[in-house]
Amino acid sequence: MDKYTTLEFDIKLNVNGSSLLITGMGNGVLGEGDISAKISTRDYIPENFDLSVLSAFILTGQPAMAIILDKASNPFLESGGEYSANRTLDLGKHGKISSCYKVSKIGDSKLKATFDIDGDVRIPKLVSVYPTIETWIPSDNSILGNFCMVWKTSEDTYLKGIVDTEYFIPSHVANLPDIQYRRMDITFECQEGIMKQFEHNTIHPMLQTKTAVW
Repeated sequence: MDKYTTLEFDIKLNVNGSSLLITGMGNGVLGEGDISAKISTRDYIPENFDLSVLSAFILTGQPAMAIILDKASNPFLESGGEYSANRTLDLGKHGKISSCYKVSKIGDSKLKATFDIDGDVRIPKLVSVYPTIETWIPSDNSILGNFCMVWKTSEDTYLKGIVDTEYFIPSHVANLPDIQYRRMDITFECQEGIMKQFEHNTIHPMLQTKTAVW
């Protein structure tokens, strides 16, 4: 598979009692750190929902694009970008969104990301998001991920969400040797059912810790 990769997005979203079909395209270079995408829908956007909150799912869910720093490793790169996952976004009093999704090869230089997303939320319009760091933890036949998303809203307030993910990589790919970290710098633009997102990803090895002596 070539390093330069086109991404196709197919998203079924059920939120606040409404069903939306969302499609889009993106591109990036495997292992080089940068990825961009544009998704859109012609369906009605329900009240108290902002399409920008999907920035916690769409490109943050493409770890094969991340650049490896120091002595870190990236099993998603070794799989050519193929994997599946379950993810939840807990917005506290503002609600919760859950997703099952899969990324599959559909050509020599093309991946398709299929999302089923369900949720019930009450959120204002989002205008930007702060950088975040995901912790990767090796588990039995999977990788556990956790990170915090913080958005700035149009009301000049902050919206915080905790993201938990269980990633399932192909059986022929070796799991993580230890805990690692993925930094994600995210920008987006959203209006009238269209969201554009850009993301820069870097993977870092676990920081060395010292055993306390009592």
